[in-house]
Amino acid sequence: MPPGDPRATRDRPLVVLVRPTDVATDSRAKKMAISIERLGHDVVVLGRSSTAARREGRIGGARVLVVPPRSRLRGTPRRLLRLPAGRLRRVETFTNARAQRLERDLDRRLRERDRRRGGAYLFRAAQRDFWTTYGTELVRLAPDVVHVHDPRLLPTAFRAAERVERTTGRRVSVVYDARENFAGVSETQATLPRYHDAVVETERTYGARCAALVTVSPDVADALAERVRAPVPPVVVLNAPPLVTAPDPEAVRHLRSDAGVDDDATVLVYPGAASRARGVDTVVEALPALPGVHFVIVAVPYPHPREDEMRTRARELGVDDRLHLVPPVQSDDVPRYLSEADVAIHPMLSGIPNHDMALPNKLFEIMHARLPMASSSARRMAAFVTEHSMGEVFTAADPEDLARVVADLVARRRAGTAPVASEDDIRRYSWQGQEDALAAAYARATRPAAAHVEDPYPPVHVVWDDGA
Repeated sequence: MPPGDPRATRDRPLVVLVRPTDVATDSRAKKMAISIERLGHDVVVLGRSSTAARREGRIGGARVLVVPPRSRLRGTPRRLLRLPAGRLRRVETFTNARAQRLERDLDRRLRERDRRRGGAYLFRAAQRDFWTTYGTELVRLAPDVVHVHDPRLLPTAFRAAERVERTTGRRVSVVYDARENFAGVSETQATLPRYHDAVVETERTYGARCAALVTVSPDVADALAERVRAPVPPVVVLNAPPLVTAPDPEAVRHLRSDAGVDDDATVLVYPGAASRARGVDTVVEALPALPGVHFVIVAVPYPHPREDEMRTRARELGVDDRLHLVPPVQSDDVPRYLSEADVAIHPMLSGIPNHDMALPNKLFEIMHARLPMASSSARRMAAFVTEHSMGEVFTAADPEDLARVVADLVARRRAGTAPVASEDDIRRYSWQGQEDALAAAYARATRPAAAHVEDPYPPVHVVWDDGA
């Protein structure tokens, strides 16, 4: 180990959480980073930069590092051909640059062709680029634990872990956080079936080698355990919001003013992705049967690529003035923001294995907003809503039944009898309530460290070093 290497004097295990997304919009990665640091580890969150720049920042006591995506096909020409120094070096430089251009053109043609053939090459290309972007950073950071938030990154994590082990002689563990039942994700299966098969096979093969598996619901844990057959069962860490102190009233946004809706109007709210699979079209179809009810989507991403499509259908139904899309707020402020509505909805389609097993983070954000909830009949979510008396269930993809349930909840809200979660359940299903389970998972991956979970939970947003 070279002199001055920080690994030589590391007092606490270093955990690197890696996910190929922009960290600022990834609430689970941010909450994980905060809590793992609270459990006594040094933490770096490694993600993708949304710009062409490398950026660093902090979230709670954890560091954040985002890097621009890189590909070996598009960087400095690699020395595929090596010639002696002198005049032949010009030939070498020209030949390598030409070879890389040919490789890049071939890669582009293969990608275009593979989109029609199921995605097998696209998966291999992603693996190549993941290593170029994240693998070298992981080796440089030399963590004790690599915490993977995407099954596609498992090969990169294990390859980096092996290199660090060879260099330092230390054991490096890999922890895998399965955010959904990837074997039951129908959208990817339908569009890129060979890509999807490769993701599931990668999860099965590498998941069995992980020191710990973490996931988001009991049903997904059962499916993961059956598919992966790891030596230890997955630990469930629900994707619940943290209990936080009230935000600065001068710095907050307000749902109704953002949507342009009067204070006395009736508002139905949904936070999250406005995809067809999430069932938002069912809500638009139900609006004609809900006179005076405004539907506000706190859309991710924003602007949303489906907004024009949804507005066209709303105009056809004569309800365009009652459909509103607004940008998201900071993840720890979502419950307060939603609480300005009258009723919340999660219209997720059922009959899709991943959906029927899910306990989505939006469910818990609605619980913390203390709103009555109209839940689709997606099996696990509907059972949770019923068990905890926090709303009513309608038949997924059925606009008439949705309108019936929403109208009943609105009436009960006005009468002061609407079902909402208990304060005990809100505390139980908070992110702080998941930290014991997370600590149990980490006990399998690395040595114990001094925790400080009694400290106040910090804001769940990144403070960038450049002040942007």
